[in-house]
Amino acid sequence: MLKRTAILAALAAVTAGPAFAQMSQGSFGQSNLAIIAPTAPPGDNSNRIATTAFVANAVGGGSLTLANGKIFIGSASNVATAQTVTGDCTLTALGAITCTKTNGVSFAASATTDATNASNISSGTLAAARGGAGTVTGALKGNGAGLVSQAACSDLSGVAASCSTDTTNAANISSGTLPAGRLPNPTASTLGGVQSLTCAVNQWLNTISTSGVPACAQPSFSNISGNLSSSQQTASIDTLTGCTTQGSVLYRNASTWVCLGPGTSGQLLSSGGAAANPSWVTASGTGTVTTCNNGLSGGVSATTCGNMNPVAARGGGFDVWQRGTSVAIAASTTAYSNDGWYLVTGASQASTVSQVAGIATGSLWAAKVTRNSGQTGTTVIRYAMPLDSDEIAPLQGSNVALSFTAKEGANQSFSHSLNYVVYCGTGSPGKRGASAYTGETSVISGTATTSTTAARVTATSVSAVPSNCTQLEIQFNVTPVGTAGADDSFTVDDLQLEVVAGSAFTASPYVKIDLGEQLRKAQRFYFRRNSASATDVIGIMQVWSATQFFGKLFDLPVQMRATPTSNVSSLAHMEIWNATAATPTNVSSMNFSGNSANSIATQSGAATGASLTAGNSTMLQFNSASGWIDASAEL
Repeated sequence: MLKRTAILAALAAVTAGPAFAQMSQGSFGQSNLAIIAPTAPPGDNSNRIATTAFVANAVGGGSLTLANGKIFIGSASNVATAQTVTGDCTLTALGAITCTKTNGVSFAASATTDATNASNISSGTLAAARGGAGTVTGALKGNGAGLVSQAACSDLSGVAASCSTDTTNAANISSGTLPAGRLPNPTASTLGGVQSLTCAVNQWLNTISTSGVPACAQPSFSNISGNLSSSQQTASIDTLTGCTTQGSVLYRNASTWVCLGPGTSGQLLSSGGAAANPSWVTASGTGTVTTCNNGLSGGVSATTCGNMNPVAARGGGFDVWQRGTSVAIAASTTAYSNDGWYLVTGASQASTVSQVAGIATGSLWAAKVTRNSGQTGTTVIRYAMPLDSDEIAPLQGSNVALSFTAKEGANQSFSHSLNYVVYCGTGSPGKRGASAYTGETSVISGTATTSTTAARVTATSVSAVPSNCTQLEIQFNVTPVGTAGADDSFTVDDLQLEVVAGSAFTASPYVKIDLGEQLRKAQRFYFRRNSASATDVIGIMQVWSATQFFGKLFDLPVQMRATPTSNVSSLAHMEIWNATAATPTNVSSMNFSGNSANSIATQSGAATGASLTAGNSTMLQFNSASGWIDASAEL
């Protein structure tokens, strides 16, 4: 009765669930009698029916647990039991099984190495039965394929060179030293061992015995041939005389040659005569040299005797003034004034270079450079004379001395300091001014402290004028301050640049050059043809049209250093005569392209309004006493 009740209750539960409901909706035949049970939730430990889904979840979903490193093994009771892998293998959590033994014995290395490949066998020795019969002596080498053979010297390391070289052949021995016992004795025709020997001073090695023993001996004079070299002669004389100090003198005393040591600076060598020895003496007394090799006479200081070329520099007498005796130089200008000399002025420095009475003894004229009264410019004013190639060449390679006489004006503003410099360069001759020469050096430079009383200034170059000096200028310069007064000036006279024998020599007295010679030298650089009157004839021209003419105006008094350029005072100061007119016509234009170093000529002159006859000659003349035409070949 109880079983029936339980079954009925179970059926009631089944029919009440969704499975029965699904079953009731279809046909209820025999094929549909399978009961669809509900799937229990995971972990359900009741006695409910386990569906396939429940089992799949339990196994595949990882709900069954097993300790790390264990596996299920069926027990003697046929029950799956968790066991640890033991014995020769191990098991990891990832399921890898590793075996390293067999029945407790570890595998040999060949278990994982192909021992059928001989290259994998790295130790031990093959049994004779595995290596073949026979015996190989000496060093062996393998070929990498299991075969061995006799090794050569080249197959071995650490062997001596004699391994492969026949050292019984002496020609093959290239280093080291044989013991004396291995050397043969020398003979007259064969080489052998020889003992070493150091000969005494002045001896030489003269024999070697057949036992290899050398001997030394003193050579006789007959054993020596040839000539002594210069250095050998010097050494021999040094040895024989003992005269080895520079400045010593070798002389013969009563019995032999002896050495007289150097005297002190400035001493003279004095002879004692035929029966006495020479000696050094100090010069005493005073006096003057009466004749020098430079042609000077009459009391020239001994320190100046020997000056080789005491000639005043061109223009150094300041006696030639072809441009006029008072030359105005505008501010900010570089222009020539008296012959050979030019002046460089700055802003607000209008100046005048004037001919004044000489300030040196015996001088005719001097040059006075004045910053005009009221001028305010304070840049450097430069008064200078450049030299030409023919004037520079005699100075090259020699010391030079500069001398001049100078004084200052009553209102000087340059701190009584008149600077003087002799500049030298390596370019073409020309004015230096304020721009340095190429490769410039200052051969002489200094500052003269001036006063209103004239004084002589001298300076000698410390070193020689460079042999490559091709530019040279003598320059004075001052730096004025404030506003110029009535006499803000300096005056120079009797300037001379000369070659001297050395830096210890001073300048010689000024050598006055004849005025005609001064003019001739000056006119190589500049010439001015001044009008003598209002009818002064310049030259005869050739007419080539009604208003144009050409021809040579005049010859130059000396050949100039180069073809000159020409300027005129004013075209209005010149006129051309027309043969058919009672009055001449003023010149309106003129070029000087026909100039040469010897003459001044025009290739095209014109007189507007003239009625000239082509082919005729006509006369060109000044119509003013103020007219002039110049020729300039200045540097």
